[in-house]
Amino acid sequence: MKKTLFLLASLCTAAVASSAQIEITGEQGSPPLGQPVPYTYIKNPGTGLPQGGTGQVWDFSHFLPCDDCLDASLYLPANEQEGLPEGTYQTKTKVYTLGHITPYTIFYHQNEEGDIYQVGASFPESILSMQAVSGHPMDQLTLTAQSKQTAILEMDYPLHYGKQWATESKDTFIFYIDAPSINIKRLPLHQWSSYTTQYEIIGSGQLTLPYWEDGQKSTHTYEALLLKYDPVSRLRFTSPAIPDEELAQLLSLAGVSLESENRCEAYKFYIREHPLPVLIFRACSGRGTTERASLQTSLSQFPPFAK
Repeated sequence: MKKTLFLLASLCTAAVASSAQIEITGEQGSPPLGQPVPYTYIKNPGTGLPQGGTGQVWDFSHFLPCDDCLDASLYLPANEQEGLPEGTYQTKTKVYTLGHITPYTIFYHQNEEGDIYQVGASFPESILSMQAVSGHPMDQLTLTAQSKQTAILEMDYPLHYGKQWATESKDTFIFYIDAPSINIKRLPLHQWSSYTTQYEIIGSGQLTLPYWEDGQKSTHTYEALLLKYDPVSRLRFTSPAIPDEELAQLLSLAGVSLESENRCEAYKFYIREHPLPVLIFRACSGRGTTERASLQTSLSQFPPFAK
């Protein structure tokens, strides 16, 4: 009986150890520059947020793409005139600002000895209409076009089960309000922002995903790591022209609070064969609650990922 128990314990220990040995070093480097990286959002994926632990079996082979929900980020070499370090690449992607989707924002990334840092961002002008509340078609809150330099650690390689890291950053954005309905023109605003994110590799195991080639669906299973991260943003508006009480009333016309805190629970799956997450789950609260899963679709474009 003791021998049997010892054998079972040894097998369990070996299985856990084998699963925990999955490591992703970042040697796959930067994403394919100059190519769009498409994701499609999965409507009603029929599954909760992924479970952590070693020896996991994550089977998402039942996922189907949403043809009208395709989104893509474009990875490009950074322009020399940006004054950023050699080897910097940029992504163009849409982001949420004040609960609304902005035009494409450019983020700059640098691969430093295998680790990935965000080293800058360029925000286009973005206009948020206040008409729904104020009733006036010309009332609006505008984010001015602006560029930032940052130094945020995005990926701390090598990745393995139990790996943890954290980031903190602060920023200031310049807005102004035009509200003809109450005789306000270009009222200046500052949005003071602080961001914290905790990262942890909480799972390792086998990940099964679907992919499509020539219209035919297939599946493939990979050794994968599950990254959980919990971004928190705290925002506050001020204006050099009016006191906070009046500013709060103005911002309410745009459905925006003077102060807000936004939290997300997010998960990304990584495999050795691809430099980008292959599956993303994200659930946020603060400006409303959303839950979605995004799935890499054009997998066969990036061999050996889909092979």
